[in-house]
Amino acid sequence: MKSVIPALLVVVLWPLQARAEGDRTFLGKTVEVWRGVLRVKASTADERRQAAIALGCFREDAKAAVPDLIGAVRQGVVRDEAVDALVQIGSGAEVTVPVLIERFRKRGCAWFTGAGTILGWDSSIDHALARVGEPAVPALIEILNGPDRRMRVCAADVLGMMGPAARASVPSLMAACEHPDADEKRERVALEAVRSLGRIGPGARGAVPLLNRLLDADETMKDASIGVDLFVLDLATALDRLGDPPVKKLLDAFLRKQELGWEYAAQLARFGPRATAAIPGLRAALSDKRLGVRLPAAVALASIAPSAPESIPVLIEALDHPDDEDGELDTAACALGELGPSARAALPALIRLVGKRCDVEDVYRALARIDPEASVCIPPLISALNHESPEIVDVAANCLGLLGPRAKAAVAPLAAVMTRDFGREELANIDPQVSAARALGRIGSSAKAAVPALIRTLKYRRVLREGGVGEEYRDPSAAVAAAEVLGSLGSEAKAAIPALIGVIQAPEPGGDADWRVRRAAILALGRIGPDAKPAIPALRNLIDGDRKRPRYLHEAIAALSRMAPDGKDLAEKWLAAPSSRRVDWQRHAWGGIPFGRPPPLDEVQGRALILGVMGRTSVEVDCLTRSVLQSLDSMFAREDSAGPPPMYIEDWFETLGRLAVGARLAIPRLTQFRDHPDPWVRMWAADALKQISD
Repeated sequence: MKSVIPALLVVVLWPLQARAEGDRTFLGKTVEVWRGVLRVKASTADERRQAAIALGCFREDAKAAVPDLIGAVRQGVVRDEAVDALVQIGSGAEVTVPVLIERFRKRGCAWFTGAGTILGWDSSIDHALARVGEPAVPALIEILNGPDRRMRVCAADVLGMMGPAARASVPSLMAACEHPDADEKRERVALEAVRSLGRIGPGARGAVPLLNRLLDADETMKDASIGVDLFVLDLATALDRLGDPPVKKLLDAFLRKQELGWEYAAQLARFGPRATAAIPGLRAALSDKRLGVRLPAAVALASIAPSAPESIPVLIEALDHPDDEDGELDTAACALGELGPSARAALPALIRLVGKRCDVEDVYRALARIDPEASVCIPPLISALNHESPEIVDVAANCLGLLGPRAKAAVAPLAAVMTRDFGREELANIDPQVSAARALGRIGSSAKAAVPALIRTLKYRRVLREGGVGEEYRDPSAAVAAAEVLGSLGSEAKAAIPALIGVIQAPEPGGDADWRVRRAAILALGRIGPDAKPAIPALRNLIDGDRKRPRYLHEAIAALSRMAPDGKDLAEKWLAAPSSRRVDWQRHAWGGIPFGRPPPLDEVQGRALILGVMGRTSVEVDCLTRSVLQSLDSMFAREDSAGPPPMYIEDWFETLGRLAVGARLAIPRLTQFRDHPDPWVRMWAADALKQISD
């Protein structure tokens, strides 16, 4: 599993200055001290750059520095950092908007026309413009109305990111929706404009007649010989967000197209209770002779009226027709899973499918969601851990993790998965070995029996090739996960202490690929606590060896603060000591590269880690927390709420958890995630909240 860490800062450390007791500081300096660094002409460019970054992290507490930052922008002094700081503070739009628009145009809009990649795309400009909000709207409207169709797409998207603040752009967005069938570029602009109108919300109610007219005019709503166009579904979603869901139109299209109406039924399902007007028509469709008509009607009805029992027999019927191409087994299983325990009647059919080595992932997810008390689902899920498909093993492990301590019977089978060779060389979006380790961590103290297997996994490396054809390398993700689980077990994992010490003392060959394992092992020893005192000499040696080129310094200090008699004093001394090191966070924006030497942990990350372990908040950790929350919200905003959570989203929740008590700023948002419709998102949020609260 890839570890994703949000890019945030470029930090330069300077000697600390005296400060008043209780003042909030960033790397030991108050906001006034940083303001002075920015203002003093004798300061170097690097010092001013660092000061601008620090002032941005203080946010509203740095309001007094706004004139200085505006002056820095106008004078061309550390312009980019000063603009970013002003955006974070929420002031200075008169200078930030021109600079951001210049960056926006220069970067281009390859992402929304299919030429961008996730690693090569800089979305920070979009987020900055969205944060500026209303003052940036006129400039974006100018681009939206301009001749560059690629930039028009991105302008429409950013206006949608602003939400209600972009209501002045509604007329231009409406104009962009006209004649979407003129050509491919026009269609793309119209698609983003429609989506943005929906995201603006009530302020775009004036677009309802236009959107309805476009929906009526779309050929896919009239011609039963072709499938549904994505544009139709985006129109329907936008109308729903504007408070006018086109329930009757979609229902009529579904009934008229019959077996070609899956997408319309799925859209009705997304409306949920707002589509109650469709219930009579959907109930009537349950009596159709064709399963291909009954099933989508049942799926929609299950979402719109989950307490109504009529849909369940049809959904179960679909499970009993796994070879029927119209049966849509995965859709039926997903709908049953969303119904939860009220669909218990489906458990025998689901268990039969598992026994037949079914390769539909939603069948396994449905088992765990319908039987959250684990009365019958544990044995079939355990059997699925032996499936030949890595995807099925991965989802079965995740389901057992969802069940937590109730899945204690799965400890030994999960332990066996951690070093199983799945025979895949190419990189994939799943990692069953990591999922198995995480499931053991969620089972809790009963996973103590897996400690020997977790110890063995510390040495396990999966051999992979980039894309199946690139350079071969040894992936340590399973070993990292094993170390993290050992740490979560605390004193229950004290038998692993010698092995963890061995990991941090092992010689490092050239091009060390195991730095992630060492870091995880150090932190695991810290979480095990006083029982890990035998590790103290090794950790002190690690600190002594890190003085010139720090690599594990921050983790070692954090671990010692939990186990050594003088650990807290050591941490306090490090927090108070000056440093002249220059570190570069952005160079390692994605948490390091898979080959070569490990990057040094950024000073801000390290400070946040140590303060969090010591039970303290800080400006540094607040900066990191906001960055992670922004990334989470951005990904969820773009996802279909009815689908699975975004890829690698679990890693972002884990990042918040690792910040411990320091990430208390995230508690309100994580609490909201505890009500998310997806049970795995709820679980990840609960895990992070627990680490922050402990």
